[in-house]
Amino acid sequence: MKVLVIGRGGREHALVHMCTKSSLVEEVYCAPGSDAIGAMAQLVNVQETDVKGLATFAEEAGIGLTIVGPEVPLLAGIVDQFQQRGLLIFGPSQKAAQLEGSKSFAKAFMDRHGIPTASYEVATGIEAVISWCAKVAPPYVLKADGLAAGKGVVIALTKQEAVDTALSFFDGQLGDAGKTIVLEEYLDGEECSFMVMANGENFVTLPISQDHKRLLEEDQGPNTGGMGVIAPLEHVRFQWQSFIEENIITPTLRGMLADGITYQGVLYAGLMITEDGPKVIEFNARFGDPETQVVLPMAESDLVVTMLQLLNEEKVEKVVWREDFSIGVVLAGSNYPVSSSYGEAVELIETADGNLYHAGTTWSNERGGWLTNGGRVALYQAFGNTLQEAQQLVYQVVDQVVASGSVRARRDIGNKLIEFVSESVGQIRK
Repeated sequence: MKVLVIGRGGREHALVHMCTKSSLVEEVYCAPGSDAIGAMAQLVNVQETDVKGLATFAEEAGIGLTIVGPEVPLLAGIVDQFQQRGLLIFGPSQKAAQLEGSKSFAKAFMDRHGIPTASYEVATGIEAVISWCAKVAPPYVLKADGLAAGKGVVIALTKQEAVDTALSFFDGQLGDAGKTIVLEEYLDGEECSFMVMANGENFVTLPISQDHKRLLEEDQGPNTGGMGVIAPLEHVRFQWQSFIEENIITPTLRGMLADGITYQGVLYAGLMITEDGPKVIEFNARFGDPETQVVLPMAESDLVVTMLQLLNEEKVEKVVWREDFSIGVVLAGSNYPVSSSYGEAVELIETADGNLYHAGTTWSNERGGWLTNGGRVALYQAFGNTLQEAQQLVYQVVDQVVASGSVRARRDIGNKLIEFVSESVGQIRK
């Protein structure tokens, strides 16, 4: 069959890579893709948001399955457009994607269906923000209601910072996305990414992972789209996976059905494991980025088969995952996340010990190499029998690339889990 992947970044590079390994797939297309993706797939010169153009291409090319990477086309109704034409597509409808597209929609949905999350209020004016700050203790969590390219969440340490942030949102710093603000209780604990592939009430759980959002080591600096990922989080799986599936994932899928919406595609729950148990920080309606680049290579089963079985409402075969550890480290432009990087030479080394996924690069024939073309440039992924081994392998390559200049990377991806495991083993031995 022919498969079309929508998108152009590192997540889509990993999805294309997944499709090339499927026994069912004869040809892979990617729209619009990138120079790096072009080495694996045929590129289609149609933008992600041109949902009618993409549907027309899928019809004319005889595409058997389309997989949507980014959230923007989902919220533009790409799934609805494809389904109206009888085209098979893996992703949620425009209504279902509101779980990601509107924070206030998601919070009201969770309230309505009893899904554990932080307490909250919705504000459309500064008076409501000032009133809320007077009632709760810092830190103050402010979230732009709409999509804000990773810049819509601020954790303010003082009332003044919270008010200044709210004013900037209301004044249009984030466009229409910040005209409504969700004010949330601050949750403390361990954060994790819980992704499932679903259709209706049926779902398959992917290995639990952990993204590192802050720019700098020891979780310092500004929030980013993600600087590195580790998987699996076995201690979370052992203690909490059944609880999460029964109290968060299943109620979400059933709640959608109760609201007249069948959820199909990836449901990503960003969770905080608090003293009171797991609570939802946010929902995403698609594969996480950069989690996808670390989790999908762990699959020993054919995930294209799994998607088709879910979409066709067939019995889903058990998905087999590798039993070792996977780690991914992001290479970002020197001024990320303040601004993107364009046209700087970057020496990306191919590695036999894992995978290289391009996020923001372009190939220059004139200069004979890769140039930066975005904020996050690439991600190196590696496996190891232990997390320490995987970490050592990935940093052997990352350190060489960083030393060549033009990109930066965190040096501590995985350290917290390594320390946690070491402390746990020490307690057991005592």
